[in-house]
Amino acid sequence: MPLLHTPQTLLTRDAKRIQRFLIAVERELLSRHDADFLASQNLKVVVYGSCAVSLYLGDEAGESDVSMTDDIDIAVSSGAKLLQECSPQISPPLEIRQSQVENWLIHPDWEDRIFDATSLLGLSFFHVFLLHPLDLILTKLGRYSERDAEDCIRLNSRYINDFSFFLAILDEALDFFVEHAPKKDAIRKYALLDLYNEAP
Repeated sequence: MPLLHTPQTLLTRDAKRIQRFLIAVERELLSRHDADFLASQNLKVVVYGSCAVSLYLGDEAGESDVSMTDDIDIAVSSGAKLLQECSPQISPPLEIRQSQVENWLIHPDWEDRIFDATSLLGLSFFHVFLLHPLDLILTKLGRYSERDAEDCIRLNSRYINDFSFFLAILDEALDFFVEHAPKKDAIRKYALLDLYNEAP
């Protein structure tokens, strides 16, 4: 599903903080390894969680920052060992944390929708992708804290806003979600009422 628009610049404090950190990671890698070697490693990460939300909403001048954690959650990574040996010092610090996005509610085809944010972040050989806003929303529906609900509403209104498509993807994702039926029903109710003001 194409985005309603793509982020073009990073204006918020959190988005700039993430950008500075990832540029520092790339520079640290270059200080340790030959550029040709690094290019051959096809360094790629897919970011999700609050950091991805911060980048998608990072061009909202005048808007409040997302309640971002100090971990950059990455769903998949090639060259993970190289990234783990890099620990650039910035203040306040951030940390790359590799985990499986499948631990959350997610559609099985999520990798087909990732957004390439490499140029937005000013990177070259370190390729950074973001989980599509639709899939980001799905990952947040299982926990659905007050912060998660706010993130979902903002992402949906800016990037998706297609009720029928969202509902189809949500129901397909729930079919793959290993949880008991009442939890699935609650997730669907939250999504429909909060995002689209529709009765389930």
